[in-house]
Amino acid sequence: MIIQGLSQIRLKNCDRLNSDDDLCATCSNCTYRPGELSSCRLNWPGLIDSDGYVQKCDQFKPKTASWIGKNATGDLCGNFKFASTQGRRHTIEYAIRSYGFLIERGESITPDEFCQRIRKTYDCVSNAQNAAVVDALSYLL
Repeated sequence: MIIQGLSQIRLKNCDRLNSDDDLCATCSNCTYRPGELSSCRLNWPGLIDSDGYVQKCDQFKPKTASWIGKNATGDLCGNFKFASTQGRRHTIEYAIRSYGFLIERGESITPDEFCQRIRKTYDCVSNAQNAAVVDALSYLL
């Protein structure tokens, strides 16, 4: 299917190499890894130009400044903008290592979504460690 010089991505159920010029690099549905294979939790619904760059996608959802994700092989990744102290940074790193299993493969979520999942799974009121994790994550921009 061709629309205004664009065509459907033919890859399905697999990862693909994306460029930072690709729309997917800034989409929260995708786990973008520069120079490596990237994944899309929606199975690449976008349209590509003749050079292979995704230029249009009805499912495009811009990433927030900070996001946490897991690629198709299960490696945690993300982009973090800190407005916090060094201590909070260590707590955030701990949170990603310890609670990262709450993120599915091929998924990218905001820090707020990550906090919601932690709150849903763990007691963050009477458990000081869980409360500190959620508090530290709230300082990500």
